[in-house]
Amino acid sequence: MSRFVGFEATAGGVEAEFGDVEREVLDWLGVELTALLRQGDATPDDARVLERLLPAAYPDDADAAEEFAGYTRERIADGKRERMEAILGDLGPLGEGSARHVRLTPEQAAVWAQGLTDLRLVFAERTGIADGRRAPRSAADVYDWLGALQWSLVEALDDLQQA
Repeated sequence: MSRFVGFEATAGGVEAEFGDVEREVLDWLGVELTALLRQGDATPDDARVLERLLPAAYPDDADAAEEFAGYTRERIADGKRERMEAILGDLGPLGEGSARHVRLTPEQAAVWAQGLTDLRLVFAERTGIADGRRAPRSAADVYDWLGALQWSLVEALDDLQQA
């Protein structure tokens, strides 16, 4: 990946520069997340990931958890999918030389902060980072980069509020 700078506060928002590889990673993860949230039948691996994204409200009461999920799960999944689609839209289409300067309003940045949380959860589950399995160094690097990106976004939003 290119030298990481992350998000910075600017007049009226936050901005960041994404290189080609960074864009590809975000696009790949975002497309996977939206597809996961759209599918009807889930493989056991997908079910485990969905359980992390859409946890049971009542882990000690299966009946109450199922009833609550019946009322909320679809709406929550739709919100996560819409946030990810917004992020992919902000990044624009991939292509050769697709490095992209992204400028976000505080509202868009809040969408990104939530979406990056979902991306990190999915990635951690898929690679084994979440349950302590040893992930390849490249996977750990991507996970760390997503965390640093999210942290830079939160700090930029904090700087924006203090200005």
